[in-house]
Amino acid sequence: MEIITDLNLATAGELALSGFLIALIVQGIKSTGKVSNNFIPLVSMAIGVVIGIVAVVATHDTNYVGGAVSGLIIGAGTSGMVDLAKGTIKTARVVKTNKEVKQAKTIEKAVSKYLKERG
Repeated sequence: MEIITDLNLATAGELALSGFLIALIVQGIKSTGKVSNNFIPLVSMAIGVVIGIVAVVATHDTNYVGGAVSGLIIGAGTSGMVDLAKGTIKTARVVKTNKEVKQAKTIEKAVSKYLKERG
């Protein structure tokens, strides 16, 4: 998002708040199930444009195009970050489950070996 601040389109605070709001709204929309997952990035970018323009109005600025562009970029980035975070969490859960299964099998083998030696 450095490009946005370099082009003087938004401040760091506006970036953070916009990203948070976009992610929150998009997750709300995704949870309804009314929008196909294929269109979520477009929805995220559209919401970003709206939030970018609202940020311009709220700060009494006149750079509406800059606000819309920054919102578009933040919306595009936010949709990717949310999907990346979900994928990472899902992968971590699978890895944890695989480790637990492996540990259970190891314990089972050890107990079985012990019982054979004793029995």
